[in-house]
Amino acid sequence: MPSLRPWIPAIASFAFAASTSAFADSIILIPDTLRDRVWAFDAFDGAVISSDYIPADGQMKQVQSIVQLPSGNLVMLEPATSIGCSSLDGLLEYSPCGTFIRRIVGEADGACDAQQGCVVGDRLWFVRADINPNTPVVPPPEQDPKPPGLNGMWSINLDGTGLIETLRHPTLIRMNGMARIASGFVASDGGSSPPCRLVHVSADGTTMQSWYEPPQASTFLNFPQQVSPMPGGGVAVACFSGAAGVYFFDATGQPRKDINWYHPAQGAYNGLAVRGCHPLGNGEVLYCGGTVVGAFDPTTGADRLIVNALGGKSGMSAQALFRFISKVERCSCDLNCDARVDGQDLGVLLGEWGSAGTTSDLNGDGTVDGQDLGVLLG
Repeated sequence: MPSLRPWIPAIASFAFAASTSAFADSIILIPDTLRDRVWAFDAFDGAVISSDYIPADGQMKQVQSIVQLPSGNLVMLEPATSIGCSSLDGLLEYSPCGTFIRRIVGEADGACDAQQGCVVGDRLWFVRADINPNTPVVPPPEQDPKPPGLNGMWSINLDGTGLIETLRHPTLIRMNGMARIASGFVASDGGSSPPCRLVHVSADGTTMQSWYEPPQASTFLNFPQQVSPMPGGGVAVACFSGAAGVYFFDATGQPRKDINWYHPAQGAYNGLAVRGCHPLGNGEVLYCGGTVVGAFDPTTGADRLIVNALGGKSGMSAQALFRFISKVERCSCDLNCDARVDGQDLGVLLGEWGSAGTTSDLNGDGTVDGQDLGVLLG
């Protein structure tokens, strides 16, 4: 995959200072569905790079997660205002610089309530959620029957053609997250009360079996959300309700025994409803939910707050609502963000020669000079 260096817009007034490692090869992106923008964080320690990395542009409508294509472009998976199909639902393609390119597919194509996805081979895979289970519970006689849900897995060619539904199992309740593992995919299924579980989907996306189910009366794994692969195999799963927090499973679907398999992420509160989780380069796990982004050590349980985006005099006015966490690649030398390092980037660097605080300061020493030229030519 080519590395890419997106443009870094100015940080909003309530944002945090940029990290010193803002020009790393990998960064973390988290959609903010309150203001329809994307925040950026350092992939090593989770430090904030920008609260307005991709600003609101009138196209994003409550993006749930982001997938990077091999080209470097970004695909926004957008369930829009709430679970339930609408004309705003779809998959949106953006340049590495955060410029809207096109709506790849939308509600009319079947790309409704897309939640989390990943690229495997020459296709992008994603799961979609529905507020109704695929086999709905029969309501009391005085209530109208509910239609069967459309929870399932879909895939699409990387050029935006060939969208197909590969899986719609009758037992699915609400599909929210998914991740690639060696033997196929692991997906989260369930709502705010039991039964909730993780399921294993075959590598071709067509068959499914249960992967982990907590005891029937347990509050563990309630409303499972994002699923993220962990180094060495297995996954981390963010859970929004019940015993909310982050759970860890090995590659066979069993709770991890080498670390605490459950972490009740604290953030700024006594227990946080967690939506997103992702491993950091320093060995911690980044998590988010509501206005909070934090990180914890899965071995010691030490938890630290990175962002609590509350504002206003009372301190209770939300300034952000965070969704799923994605890691993307970029290249600091691609100064014009066209996915190549060439003469045009050299022209940008020479135009900023001797200046400070610009993107051409590739080694971060405060001046654009011969050392930065050496980095670019390398």
